[in-house]
Amino acid sequence: MSNNDIDLISWGIKIFSYQLFLRATASLVIINYILTLPDEIKFVWKSTKGLSWWAFMLSRYYSILVIIATTSCAFPFPKLCQ
Repeated sequence: MSNNDIDLISWGIKIFSYQLFLRATASLVIINYILTLPDEIKFVWKSTKGLSWWAFMLSRYYSILVIIATTSCAFPFPKLCQ
């Protein structure tokens, strides 16, 4: 095996590890969202729409959108993000 082959194998392992990390992160975000949604509906959606409400909504849903965009660009749809 040449050094180029070893480098390619090393990069393949790194990419695979990165994909597993992204999937694990996405899974944790989705689980957290599902588990906290009833409390969010009960306490946040029915409260007054002030600055803290908008900050909460932005932080909660922006992170979900970033995770979806990152994971979809990392693996199943590579042509989508080119």
